[in-house]
Amino acid sequence: RRAGNASNYAKVYIRRARDLTLLDLRIGGQVGAPLPGGAEGLFPGAAGAAGLGLLLEDVDGARVERLDVANITGGRGRTDGDVVYGPGGPGVGVRVVGGSAVELIDLSVRALTPGAGGDGPSGFAGLLGGVSVGVHLVDTSAIVERVLVTGTRPGVGIELSGREPTGLRGLTVYDAGYGVRGLAATGLLLVADSIFSRIEAEALRAEQANGALSYSAFDRVGDAHVVGADFEVQAETLVFADPRFTNEILGDLSLRATSPCVDAGDPDAACEAEPADADGLCRLDMGHLGNTAAARSR
Repeated sequence: RRAGNASNYAKVYIRRARDLTLLDLRIGGQVGAPLPGGAEGLFPGAAGAAGLGLLLEDVDGARVERLDVANITGGRGRTDGDVVYGPGGPGVGVRVVGGSAVELIDLSVRALTPGAGGDGPSGFAGLLGGVSVGVHLVDTSAIVERVLVTGTRPGVGIELSGREPTGLRGLTVYDAGYGVRGLAATGLLLVADSIFSRIEAEALRAEQANGALSYSAFDRVGDAHVVGADFEVQAETLVFADPRFTNEILGDLSLRATSPCVDAGDPDAACEAEPADADGLCRLDMGHLGNTAAARSR
């Protein structure tokens, strides 16, 4: 359905709600049959509409848990046939706009496809394709925990817009242009217990944010691991190594028992859902399976 400013198309759209709970929700379609797709640009030179899986606007006290979003496609741009090329619309898994106290827990966001740019003169393909964004937080305070985002390259795993405080814990962002990116002035940002792998540009960009990064892993990052002058980086807690996923080719991003990310998360974080070691103890794994029964133990 159309959502927000009527240029976006969302599969699930909720607006102006309070104390909302969404559990065990699957959004999207099968591979090869993307649902929904953003509409093509309506005017010459217009951008394609965004394709959105879940859109929350002005929702206070929302908890979204065990959500699976896949196969979301942005709309195709249009050109005026001469000079002005309409860029493709973004494919966005989850977008939260406004509101406060939002919790996104146990999410899987994958297979997002940006819309193509409008055709150029004489039928040549346009060059301005859209981007994909796994989770987009706009002017909202949020806790994001145990989230897998994969397949957004050259787009963004987690996009932040606004000054509200945000906590990101237990992320696995794989195969993206950026891991976490704050485009505008960003408020307090805490990132912990996360894995960033196969990142084309920067794993964490938050130039105008205050916050901290700890107990996280970086692998195959292109340009920079962290960009942000006011960001406290607890370097002694970081891992720069192959996380040793079970099977990247088949998309199994669980950790092998030999992974350096196993039992490498914050030692003070809850881990009671993880298997205990031989001494009956546990320590949080990095990534989206930390503090779950699917975690590993040494």
